[in-house]
Amino acid sequence: MQYTLQNLKAIWTNVLEEKDFARRFYINFAFCFVTYIAFAQLVAMNKDRPGVVLNDVIQNMLPPHNFSPLIFLLTYSGIVIFLRHFIFYPKLLYCAFQGFTAIFIVRTILIFLIPLAAPLGQIVLVDPFLDCFVPGSSSELTNDLFFSGHVSDLSFLIFCSPEKWLKYWLTGTACIVGFLLIWQRVHYSADVFAAPFFAYWGYVVFVKNRG
Repeated sequence: MQYTLQNLKAIWTNVLEEKDFARRFYINFAFCFVTYIAFAQLVAMNKDRPGVVLNDVIQNMLPPHNFSPLIFLLTYSGIVIFLRHFIFYPKLLYCAFQGFTAIFIVRTILIFLIPLAAPLGQIVLVDPFLDCFVPGSSSELTNDLFFSGHVSDLSFLIFCSPEKWLKYWLTGTACIVGFLLIWQRVHYSADVFAAPFFAYWGYVVFVKNRG
């Protein structure tokens, strides 16, 4: 497929002529966005809940360091590059929004079911994008641990990606981001290693078996 503005316009013009799909797409996108913001606020309000501190062997070898700007750049650049290509596949994008929302809901439930305390020496991750929608959230989200949202998001994009080079790019990005999250002590190693499995579940249920 040629990724041109002309093709993009033609693709979306054709698909939005299907009135039923257009309505479902807009509702689906709105539900995804509202759910993300609402659950982020819910988790932020739960910041003072006590939890278990894990003895993380990998973290014990790494002195805490702040990688927030690099993590932010890698994560959102990966998302932007993915959308640059996936926007040419409207019906798969529709399914992807559903999968993303489902993964986020499962993650929120597990955060409450598995009460983990922040790793010792944690340096809070600063996320300017999230702060735009949930003011002060970066300083409040310290117990949203199992599983890693950054790694699950990137892993989900890997599974959904239509092109091999994009999968390779996102895989490298996810690996680096996961390692930096552990190093900064934003997440335990278990949070990072578990994330791709939940992402794959979301992909299989909402994209692979429906796309």
